[in-house]
Amino acid sequence: MNSEQVEVARLPDRTWDVLVVGGGPAGCAAAIELSRRGRAVLLLEKERYPRDKPCGDALVEDSFRALQRLDLLETVKGRAFPIGQAHVYSTRQFSVHLRANILAIRRMQLDAILSAAAARQGAALAHGSAT
Repeated sequence: MNSEQVEVARLPDRTWDVLVVGGGPAGCAAAIELSRRGRAVLLLEKERYPRDKPCGDALVEDSFRALQRLDLLETVKGRAFPIGQAHVYSTRQFSVHLRANILAIRRMQLDAILSAAAARQGAALAHGSAT
């Protein structure tokens, strides 16, 4: 399948087994798994890739396990910056020092890795909205 994201109105007329609405990490993961299982998947994101998001740049260990199941952990690690500790500050001047295993990666990069993997598995990538 073509890894280029097309406008949904330009897709060929066909029947899909699954429509995944939302091309973020969870949507891409669903598209990858369903495509692996032989389903005809349309992954629909309202924005055109690449798009930046104000959140989602820090991956914690739960996401490592999910990426490992998708066979993408090493790819993400190769583009991410490891963080072993952080200070978190509240608006009320409280702070907490955390020691953690975190990977920092721009959301645009993570989306590119995940959406390309979905396309490699056979999912069609489109932008537009669903009604």
